[in-house]
Order: sequence, then structure tokens, then C-alpha cells
Amino acid sequence: MGTSNTKKGRSTVIFLDIDGVLNKHTDISEQKYFINETLLENFKQLVDRTGSKIVLSSTWRLSKPAVEILNKTFDEYGIPRISSKTSNIQSSSSCNFSERPEEIYLWLKINTDYFDKKIKITNFVILDDMDLIKEKSFAEYRQGHFVKIDPVDGLTKEKVAEAIKILEYV
Repeated sequence: MGTSNTKKGRSTVIFLDIDGVLNKHTDISEQKYFINETLLENFKQLVDRTGSKIVLSSTWRLSKPAVEILNKTFDEYGIPRISSKTSNIQSSSSCNFSERPEEIYLWLKINTDYFDKKIKITNFVILDDMDLIKEKSFAEYRQGHFVKIDPVDGLTKEKVAEAIKILEYV
């Protein structure tokens, strides 16, 4: 088992997208919500190593059945359940992907003292297959905190190492 960052006086957060990160765009499944086991094992290594809290930023957060499936799968693999979800700033139940950077920014602003608020976090990483760096809104807070995942490969061991490097940077 990994070392918890809270024991080291550190608390880190992973903003997690699912499609393209914990499944590949080439994965074929009859299941509506599918998670690739190899990619899930890679994610487990990241969480075990860093002790990070998991904040769901994926569109899966908008579906109660999807969140339940994700938490059940995490339980089966010994991964902590989702700690929180970003808000959907759209007025409908749909999700505009270009709003994701703002939704993450708002979560940080409301929930953490990263912007002088409640939860003490020392660092965070965003795992997403969309190129959020190209999104102009709130770009400054994402610099050095974003790992772009190739949706063809999903969360590889190399991307896990990149995320660990970000989360362990002081």
C-alpha cells in the first residue's frame, strides 16, 4: 500500500475524467459504462503512491448509475471512492466540454485553500483526454497541473509517472 500524503502533511487531489482515461476509445464493450482493467490498475498505482483524493470531473458525474458503478469498481480494486464531483455549470443535464476547466477552477475555489478556502491541499493534477491547456478560460491555474491522456492509449504507466511527479512536487 502507498503512503498517504495526509500523513506527510500533504493532501493532493486528482481531477479524474473517465472516457479516454480509464477506458480507451478503441475499447469495445456492450456495457454503457466500461472501465479497462489494465488502465484501472495503472490508476490504482497512482492513488496508492500519492494517497490523493479523487474528484470526478468526467461527464460520468452527471449519472448516478455511472458513479455507483465507478465506486463499486473502485471498491473491488481497493481504490478509495470518489471524494467529490465538480459541479455542472450548465443549466441542463447535458455537459459542455469547454466548461470543464471552469468547473474544476470553481471546485478548487469553493472547496480548497488552494484559493484560501476550506480543504488544505498542497497540489492537484487533472487527468483528461481533452486538451484543457488549449481552453482559454482560467488557463493560469492549470499550468503544471495537467496530464493530457491520449484516448487511444488511456492512462499509461508513463502518464502515471508524470502525474506522480506533479503531485509530489513541493
